[in-house]
Amino acid sequence: MLYTLLRTNKMVRNSKMTFLFVCLAMLCLSCGKDAFDYNKGNLSSSEGEIEFVLAATNATATKADPDLNLDVNEFTVEIFNSSNVRIKKWDKFSDLNGQKVKLNVGTYKVKAFYGDSTATGFNAVYFAGTSSFQVEGQSTKSISVTCKQANVKMKMRWGDQLVADYSDYTVKAYRIGYQDSLSFIKSEIRSGYIPAGDIKLRIYLTDKNGARRVYSPAAITCAPNDFITLTINTKPEATQEVNVSFSIDSGTDDKIVEITIPAALVAKDDPQFSTSDFNGIARTITFMEGIGASAEVGVTAPGFIKSFVLKTNSPYLASLGWPAEVDLVNVDATVAARLKENGLRWIEDIENKKWGLVDFTELSKKLRYVSTEDNIFTLCVTDAYDQTTGDVPYTIKVQEATVSASEIPAYDMWSTKAYATIATNVDMNYLKMEASADGGSSWAEVPYTVLSTAGESRNIQLTLNPGTNYTFRCNYYNGVKLSNTVTGTTENGKALENGNMESWTASKLYGGNGTFSASISCDYVTGWNTRNEKSTLGAEDATGSLINGNYGVNWRWCSGTVSTSDRVEGNSAAEISTLAFYNKNVSGSWKRASVYSYTRDNGTAYAGYLFTGTFDKATDKYTLGIAHDSRPESVSFYYKYAPCTDGDQCLAYAVLYDDAKNEIARTEDFRSSGQADYVLQTLPLNYSDKTKKAAYITVFFKSGESTDITKMRQVEGSYGATPFTRDRIVGSVLKIDDVKLNY
Repeated sequence: MLYTLLRTNKMVRNSKMTFLFVCLAMLCLSCGKDAFDYNKGNLSSSEGEIEFVLAATNATATKADPDLNLDVNEFTVEIFNSSNVRIKKWDKFSDLNGQKVKLNVGTYKVKAFYGDSTATGFNAVYFAGTSSFQVEGQSTKSISVTCKQANVKMKMRWGDQLVADYSDYTVKAYRIGYQDSLSFIKSEIRSGYIPAGDIKLRIYLTDKNGARRVYSPAAITCAPNDFITLTINTKPEATQEVNVSFSIDSGTDDKIVEITIPAALVAKDDPQFSTSDFNGIARTITFMEGIGASAEVGVTAPGFIKSFVLKTNSPYLASLGWPAEVDLVNVDATVAARLKENGLRWIEDIENKKWGLVDFTELSKKLRYVSTEDNIFTLCVTDAYDQTTGDVPYTIKVQEATVSASEIPAYDMWSTKAYATIATNVDMNYLKMEASADGGSSWAEVPYTVLSTAGESRNIQLTLNPGTNYTFRCNYYNGVKLSNTVTGTTENGKALENGNMESWTASKLYGGNGTFSASISCDYVTGWNTRNEKSTLGAEDATGSLINGNYGVNWRWCSGTVSTSDRVEGNSAAEISTLAFYNKNVSGSWKRASVYSYTRDNGTAYAGYLFTGTFDKATDKYTLGIAHDSRPESVSFYYKYAPCTDGDQCLAYAVLYDDAKNEIARTEDFRSSGQADYVLQTLPLNYSDKTKKAAYITVFFKSGESTDITKMRQVEGSYGATPFTRDRIVGSVLKIDDVKLNY
């Protein structure tokens, strides 16, 4: 069978083109086994051949550009079999000129098209048409293919009010699912072409102040051969709203659709980051590792957040399994847990929100110094209109913290404190001093005070417990850095023996005879020394009768320092008195008046002592100091004082010595002219050499300086013995209780 398609070369200037297929059928006899020969024109009974000739016919009024010139020779022609498998293709219709094609009897489809069905652009017109035909014997028929515009044509018009309100305006149209878009700038008057389907619009407006707004109405569904005229205008009474209208020419009914976008629902600006924490254009924060800093970055996205991407370049965080890139809008639960574990905080569930925040504050505290590498966090926010901040880097620089401890000399280890030197470049507010009393198995924080600073050197004073072997270390920011360890032993903080004046003894020196029955004793205070042995000098040899014996010591109080129940606490205190004595025989009548008379005229007065040291009664000399290996801060005691004259004063002081008996510390001399009730007095020890350890200590009390017997008075004792037991002639009286060394 022979099918002929008529053809002309006429240029087509409309949107509909008709291909006229004229099919001429002729009867062909079988030639037996003879093969088909084009030169002989032999065909089998199951075969036919067609020849294409293209003829252009008059079309209805076109919607395409009247200046559009399409050459039919440039159309592509394809033939498909009944299984829709393409069996023939000619890239250009001109390639078919006079060509005969042999086809088997059956059903076929012919397709003719011009352009790319997926293309978008101002020159991307696309025409296409199809028609089915049947190859049959013994018949002739004509087949026509009508090619129409098969994509969408679009044109833009700008409203007068919009032109008045805005300095610049652009519309981008794109077919959903396709990448390319039509961009209509304000001066664009051409029509463009876009694939049919759901078409989205992005409308960009820039006002007179340079502020940019973006609008995106709902998608428009467009069919092939639609012609859209898009008109954009703003409402005069509310320039923040945009009135969008467009008409669709479908070839049958024209449709006008109007879309109004409320101002509250449209984006007005691109997304932007803001921070008051990162410094300068470089957006950098620098701090010492462990300390961290306030580091927040906020984002405003009037166009609603679609993605919030965090990219991280940090050797330290990478070592912890931190992701190089993550979208905070949609974070895997495992990744989110790792980010939070390392201190990152952000506002979650921010998709389609207008505001977001990422907070690096806690993360910054966990960052550690790694070589000289910085920690760079790059943020990028994209809104629902695909506006983006772009990649914006924020840099956190971590400086290396250094800390070390110097060995502590033995002389810097005191009873309740130690002096140490720390070398560090960190703020001491973030440094803990720790001590271990078990060789490093357990550690506890110890209080300290910074005494002085010179460069990176810090001299500090630690607060400790007496008599303890310590190991020390510096702990920066709870384990960020630990220094080396050093050792030292605190002094034992030894107290003064019997400082509460509770322990006293007495030694009987003379027990009397038949005539002289009263005993003579010397009082002693444990741990201390007195002048009492001087005042009892000769009592060991007291013999004889009332008239001839050495019994003069019997009628006076022999010990200048004795126990008294007038105390602050406990059972007793020490009473230190200035006493007058007459140490020779007394003849005549034994009366108090005569005793006072003899003593006043011929006696000797002795000030009372209480001290730590030794006393020589033969020379009436004392040597100060007893063994003591701790260095106190001060000496305190309670005292009351009754001077015999207005001008007399008691005396108290303390001295500390090294092992060569060189003085290394002493208090000021304390003097008082009278104190009716007990009062606490503290005497600080002033150290002249803190590099020496203590070996001896003296604490010294004296009842007064006045030994004028005429100013002294007679105090009556007991009537239970003859002569009168413990009658005395007394001057100034100092009472002392609760003597302490303070460390």
